[in-house]
Amino acid sequence: MSCDTAPPYFTLNESAIGDYRTFAKLSPPLRSESDRQAVVQGLVDGTIDAIASDHAPWDQDSKRLPFSSATYGIVGLETLLPLSLELYHNRHLSLLEVLRHLTVAPASILRLEAAP
Repeated sequence: MSCDTAPPYFTLNESAIGDYRTFAKLSPPLRSESDRQAVVQGLVDGTIDAIASDHAPWDQDSKRLPFSSATYGIVGLETLLPLSLELYHNRHLSLLEVLRHLTVAPASILRLEAAP
Protein backbone atom coordinates (compact mmCIF):
# COMPACT_ATOMS: atom_id res chain seq x y z
CA MET A 1 0.00 0.00 0.00
CA SER A 2 1.21 3.49 -0.76
CA CYS A 3 0.12 7.08 -0.40
CA ASP A 4 1.12 10.28 -2.15
CA THR A 5 0.33 13.95 -1.95
CA ALA A 6 0.96 16.99 -4.12
CA PRO A 7 2.64 20.29 -3.20
CA PRO A 8 -0.55 22.37 -2.89
CA TYR A 9 -1.68 20.14 -0.03
CA PHE A 10 1.44 20.76 2.07
CA THR A 11 2.05 24.38 1.07
CA LEU A 12 -1.45 25.90 0.87
CA ASN A 13 -4.60 25.81 2.96
CA GLU A 14 -8.16 26.91 2.37
CA SER A 15 -7.24 30.57 2.89
CA ALA A 16 -5.51 30.47 -0.53
CA ILE A 17 -8.98 30.50 -2.05
CA GLY A 18 -9.65 33.84 -0.35
CA ASP A 19 -12.29 35.67 -2.33
CA TYR A 20 -12.98 32.60 -4.45
CA ARG A 21 -9.69 32.70 -6.34
CA THR A 22 -10.12 29.99 -8.91
CA PHE A 23 -6.40 29.25 -9.33
CA ALA A 24 -6.69 27.41 -6.00
CA LYS A 25 -9.85 25.50 -6.89
CA LEU A 26 -8.65 21.90 -6.59
CA SER A 27 -10.11 18.44 -6.29
CA PRO A 28 -9.87 17.41 -3.53
CA PRO A 29 -10.23 20.93 -2.20
CA LEU A 30 -7.68 22.67 -0.02
CA ARG A 31 -8.38 22.13 3.67
CA SER A 32 -7.66 23.79 6.99
CA GLU A 33 -4.22 24.75 8.29
CA SER A 34 -4.29 21.80 10.70
CA ASP A 35 -4.95 19.47 7.76
CA ARG A 36 -2.04 21.03 5.85
CA GLN A 37 0.19 20.45 8.87
CA ALA A 38 -1.02 16.83 9.07
CA VAL A 39 0.07 16.28 5.45
CA VAL A 40 3.52 17.66 6.33
CA GLN A 41 3.64 15.35 9.35
CA GLY A 42 2.63 12.41 7.15
CA LEU A 43 5.60 13.11 4.90
CA VAL A 44 7.90 13.41 7.92
CA ASP A 45 6.77 10.19 9.62
CA GLY A 46 6.52 8.13 6.42
CA THR A 47 2.74 7.74 6.35
CA ILE A 48 2.86 9.51 2.98
CA ASP A 49 5.40 7.81 0.71
CA ALA A 50 5.69 10.06 -2.30
CA ILE A 51 5.13 13.53 -3.71
CA ALA A 52 3.42 13.71 -7.12
CA SER A 53 2.90 16.74 -9.32
CA ASP A 54 -0.88 16.31 -9.66
CA HIS A 55 -0.37 18.36 -12.84
CA ALA A 56 -3.81 19.47 -14.02
CA PRO A 57 -3.39 22.78 -15.84
CA TRP A 58 -6.16 24.63 -17.59
CA ASP A 59 -6.18 27.56 -19.95
CA GLN A 60 -6.94 30.98 -18.49
CA ASP A 61 -10.45 31.02 -19.90
CA SER A 62 -11.32 27.86 -17.94
CA LYS A 63 -10.03 29.31 -14.68
CA ARG A 64 -11.20 32.93 -15.08
CA LEU A 65 -14.84 32.15 -14.51
CA PRO A 66 -17.10 32.48 -11.51
CA PHE A 67 -15.86 30.08 -8.85
CA SER A 68 -18.71 27.60 -9.28
CA SER A 69 -18.08 27.38 -13.05
CA ALA A 70 -14.27 27.33 -13.06
CA THR A 71 -12.47 24.05 -13.66
CA TYR A 72 -10.66 22.15 -10.93
CA GLY A 73 -6.89 21.92 -11.26
CA ILE A 74 -3.56 23.64 -10.90
CA VAL A 75 -0.24 23.70 -12.68
CA GLY A 76 1.92 21.10 -10.98
CA LEU A 77 4.84 20.25 -13.21
CA GLU A 78 6.52 23.65 -13.08
CA THR A 79 5.95 24.05 -9.34
CA LEU A 80 6.70 20.50 -8.17
CA LEU A 81 10.34 21.03 -7.18
CA PRO A 82 10.23 24.64 -5.93
CA LEU A 83 7.21 23.99 -3.70
CA SER A 84 8.58 20.66 -2.48
CA LEU A 85 11.79 22.40 -1.46
CA GLU A 86 9.72 24.33 1.09
CA LEU A 87 9.80 21.13 3.14
CA TYR A 88 13.58 21.49 3.27
CA HIS A 89 13.65 25.26 3.79
CA ASN A 90 11.11 24.98 6.63
CA ARG A 91 13.26 22.21 8.19
CA HIS A 92 10.64 19.47 7.98
CA LEU A 93 12.78 17.16 5.82
CA SER A 94 16.38 16.98 4.72
CA LEU A 95 17.15 17.77 1.10
CA LEU A 96 17.77 14.08 0.41
CA GLU A 97 14.44 13.14 1.99
CA VAL A 98 12.60 15.64 -0.22
CA LEU A 99 14.34 14.30 -3.31
CA ARG A 100 13.61 10.71 -2.23
CA HIS A 101 9.88 11.52 -1.97
CA LEU A 102 10.03 12.93 -5.51
CA THR A 103 12.13 10.23 -7.17
CA VAL A 104 13.10 6.98 -5.47
CA ALA A 105 9.82 6.47 -3.60
CA PRO A 106 7.57 6.76 -6.68
CA ALA A 107 9.95 4.53 -8.66
CA SER A 108 9.84 1.94 -5.89
CA ILE A 109 6.03 2.03 -5.73
CA LEU A 110 5.94 1.41 -9.49
CA ARG A 111 8.63 -1.26 -9.14
CA LEU A 112 11.00 0.67 -11.39
CA GLU A 113 14.72 0.37 -10.93
CA ALA A 114 16.18 3.41 -9.19
CA ALA A 115 19.41 4.04 -7.38
CA PRO A 116 18.86 4.77 -3.66
